[in-house]
Amino acid sequence: MIGIRTYVKQVNITEQSSVHLSKHVEENKKNVNLVNNKLIHLIGDETILLLAYEIIKSNPGQMTAGSTSETLDGISQAWFRSTSTLIKAGKYRFSMSRRIYISKTGSNKKRPLTIGSPRDKVVQKAMQLVLEPIFEPSFLCNSNGFRPFKGCHTALKQIKDWFHGVT
Repeated sequence: MIGIRTYVKQVNITEQSSVHLSKHVEENKKNVNLVNNKLIHLIGDETILLLAYEIIKSNPGQMTAGSTSETLDGISQAWFRSTSTLIKAGKYRFSMSRRIYISKTGSNKKRPLTIGSPRDKVVQKAMQLVLEPIFEPSFLCNSNGFRPFKGCHTALKQIKDWFHGVT
């Protein structure tokens, strides 16, 4: 398995897609109300899809089949090409998710777990790669949910810092 940086250099992402991403990030910083209708072309860019695949393929959970038997191990370059075309045309459709029920510890009850298709997760990660750097600057510093390097622990640390010394 090659590292992300090596892969990025091999597929020239820094020269192709990163230029577009950087441009959109800079435009968003200048005008936070910017609505760009060409983001779909960035999400559907083959190199962005390849990067998304490279990022998520090492996660062992990605080999779990969704509603179909397709996994990431059988993915081909043709899939990236056809998916890119569908996304850019606005015709990509996510597949159905599989719902299973797993037992709760210490109880007879079960909780639902929904498993999406690993190939859909590649498209979702591509969406995240494009949208996150654009909208991240517009979030408040105390917004912690589903953000890079933020979560429950950073929220609790902020609360502790805010009220430190209050008796």
